[in-house]
Amino acid sequence: MTEYKQHIADYAGFELKRDLILYQIAKDQGLMDVTEEEYVDYAYDMGYTKKVDGKNVGDKDAFVEAYGKDAAKKAVILYKAQEYLGSTAPVVTVEK
Repeated sequence: MTEYKQHIADYAGFELKRDLILYQIAKDQGLMDVTEEEYVDYAYDMGYTKKVDGKNVGDKDAFVEAYGKDAAKKAVILYKAQEYLGSTAPVVTVEK
């Protein structure tokens, strides 16, 4: 296997492990339900937008169409788990 292919395989393994851990955290913390607002916010963050009353807002329909229903929901759930971890992680300061 070439070095590049090995790197891709290693990265895919890392991503799979990360997703499995985040998914379990989401289950444990009750983050499995996705609201309309969460879809819209995530769609906006991912660049799927539309104009509503002259403002750019997230386009949930375009996001779900691009990802597929199941993958879109999974993406939002994993993001919620990451946000949860970020909000509960202890802050450590290092003195120089």
